[in-house]
Amino acid sequence: MGHLLEIQQITKVYGTDTILSDISLTLEAGKALALTGQSGSGKTTLLSIIGLLQQATSGKVVVNGRDITKSSAEEQAKLRAQYFGFVFQRSRLVSSLTTLENVMLPAWFARSGKDAEKYARSLLARFELTHRMNHRPQELSLGQMRRVALARALVLKPAILLADEPTNDLDPALAASVADSLLQARTNGSSVIIVTHDPHLAARADFTVHLHQGRLSAASCTGQAAAASG
Repeated sequence: MGHLLEIQQITKVYGTDTILSDISLTLEAGKALALTGQSGSGKTTLLSIIGLLQQATSGKVVVNGRDITKSSAEEQAKLRAQYFGFVFQRSRLVSSLTTLENVMLPAWFARSGKDAEKYARSLLARFELTHRMNHRPQELSLGQMRRVALARALVLKPAILLADEPTNDLDPALAASVADSLLQARTNGSSVIIVTHDPHLAARADFTVHLHQGRLSAASCTGQAAAASG
């Protein structure tokens, strides 16, 4: 089986600081990868580069055999909508929109129609948020906002789901529920990449790789050979 995602020798430099150095990873469809490491190790930067939110200094991000790294800004916007769903560390919901409208945002940008709205409503039902569908973010709890953000990430059924500390600040029961929903995306063939300090969440991924000072620590990789330090 070919790899859905290939990260080839990614390096990121800010001024004289090297944030990432020669990172190479591969991931197949329907698998989950946890990125662990201390704060400042480059995890979120790597996630942003994979999702085309930042540009690498050098190296490639290849999705379905296509190098998407050097695409134009317009092409990258389309590729983000085509391939990626994002769950940010802070929910980043739009305060003027209702729960359903926040979930529908990616579908509106992608000009998807009634099928997307039907799926959005089904996601909110799955996350036990039907009764909050017309509420705005300021009327929601932290856990509810996190689940709305997750529904928004899933609404276009992305090939690759990217999550940055999705269980941070949540109580254990709610963290487990969010983790269940994230990892369930694999059943639809989505790959999942999770930046996390949560050892329980990392242990549930198919693979775990550890970043230390911008480099992969190969000795900490678990699962099959999902990582290679070039």
